[in-house]
Amino acid sequence: MSTLASQLRASLVYVNGYCLIPVFILGIIAGVVLSRFYLCLICIDRWLITSLNARTRRLSNVKTIRRIILVSTIIWLLFHLHVGIGFRIEISGCVPSSDGFYSTFYLITNLAFSIIPFIIIILFTTLTLHRIIMKKRLGNRRNPVVHPVELVERNNHQSNSQNTMNDLDERLSNKNLQLIKLNIIQVIFFILLNLPNTIYTLYSFITKTNQKTNDQITIDNFFNYVASSLLYTHCAISFYIYTLASVTFRKEFWTLCLRIQQNIVTFFRRFL
Repeated sequence: MSTLASQLRASLVYVNGYCLIPVFILGIIAGVVLSRFYLCLICIDRWLITSLNARTRRLSNVKTIRRIILVSTIIWLLFHLHVGIGFRIEISGCVPSSDGFYSTFYLITNLAFSIIPFIIIILFTTLTLHRIIMKKRLGNRRNPVVHPVELVERNNHQSNSQNTMNDLDERLSNKNLQLIKLNIIQVIFFILLNLPNTIYTLYSFITKTNQKTNDQITIDNFFNYVASSLLYTHCAISFYIYTLASVTFRKEFWTLCLRIQQNIVTFFRRFL
């Protein structure tokens, strides 16, 4: 019996370890969770660079962003180590355990990680667009029609508006505007490709205790497969979105390719 128990424990360790590789690497490192989190950071950064407050704008710098990405990535990776314990192998692949506690924990965290990024992304994208629209409105008020008695007030108002516009123009450079446009395009694709998975996650949480027929289970599994495929598709299309939508990104990418080519040629010339 002791030998059988030890073999069973070894088998469980193997099973959990096997599930840890595809679920952890593909689901976390490959981008399902991290891509959502990074997109949230991008939206917040776009909002920061359009702020009227100089102190707020200074928060958007390379040093701070690198620290946030490094620390938060480590935290996310450590948090999702639970998949090595809570997932098991079935015919359909690695799935969360049906154990009451872990199943509830997984559904709640999955639901939170699906809904909270939606709220953050939509909120900060809306705030960024509002500031851009405000800039255009200030531009349209450069030459308002006024009566002579209002000339002094008009000059003071124009002076303040001009200073504000110059400040906005300095921050909203062409490069930043391109990044904001790319961010908006990426947000649109994020909503379209992640919404089915969010709906399915919410549906699974609501119908968790319902008794389902085999046909219902089959339909649920099919919808889950489609939603998961769209979810992974979003993780892979950022490069194509940036390449197709941004001239600057294409130029930078082409320059990088040429630089890599030159380094490879130089390397082989030295050692061959």
